[in-house]
Amino acid sequence: MCFLALSSIKADNGWALTTKITPVIAKLIFCIRSMFLFHVHIDQENTGTLCDRYQALERWHHEEEESTFHELCMLQHIASSIAYTTPSLPTFIWYNEQRTEFIWHESKIILFMLREMDQILLRWMHNKFIQDILLGNLWKITSYIADDLLNTKPGYSFVSDPRNHKFYNQKLFLTLVMDSPRLRDEFVIAIAEDGTPLINLGRVRKWLNDYADGLLFLMAAIEVLAGSPSRGTELTCIQLRNTSCWTRGLYNIGHCMAIVVQYSKTSTRNGHDTLIPHVLDAFCQDVIKTVAFVTHPFAEQMS
Repeated sequence: MCFLALSSIKADNGWALTTKITPVIAKLIFCIRSMFLFHVHIDQENTGTLCDRYQALERWHHEEEESTFHELCMLQHIASSIAYTTPSLPTFIWYNEQRTEFIWHESKIILFMLREMDQILLRWMHNKFIQDILLGNLWKITSYIADDLLNTKPGYSFVSDPRNHKFYNQKLFLTLVMDSPRLRDEFVIAIAEDGTPLINLGRVRKWLNDYADGLLFLMAAIEVLAGSPSRGTELTCIQLRNTSCWTRGLYNIGHCMAIVVQYSKTSTRNGHDTLIPHVLDAFCQDVIKTVAFVTHPFAEQMS
């Protein structure tokens, strides 16, 4: 609470606007929830079962009980109410009659420059995947991909669907590396007596870092090109397969790949989540198919 108060003081000794404070409170609440989950699932002091640890720490997860978490939630409600009721001038203003330029938070934005930004982002992603991840090779899956949209069984995905067995091979990328003399020299340092290759861990770590960067570019491209923006924290943890408590977020709907998110600001009022599909553009679809069927199995093996 002291940190929140002191961080609200501006350089001129004035108080920051409530719209600047609510993101800080939200981050603190998220950190407390994360630590709550950590201590519930990780028993460092042998304090009993998971249910016992949950009951002992429950006040750090719910409102209406005396705790720092409760105080932060109350402050968030008050700050949000003030922010919504405080009159303010618009932050978005069209700059010309053709509506090709606008002002956003005192910065002039030109629409064709946004398209140029998207092109640069896709070019970065293309170079990263072709040169550093696929190592000069190119896959493009154009055949029909079967996907049972109603299947909620844990572990199911279009990747594991038996009808797509011709696309999915866990050793496909590893076989390509071993069959190429150049790549084999990079990824393998020696062959054991029993014929088992000894992996070059340094080269594998570099490939995994490049793969993480490529997925970051892919996520950014989906965020700006797949319709209305989704919640970043949900996009970063999209599941490829169903789990026992959550359905996956990547689907093949007809001939289109779609990211399906469930977060909505109306969820609390409605009492249930809403499925919000974001159809990917053609380039991102090709990349994410390659990720699901080719590179991700190799990353799982090397991790």
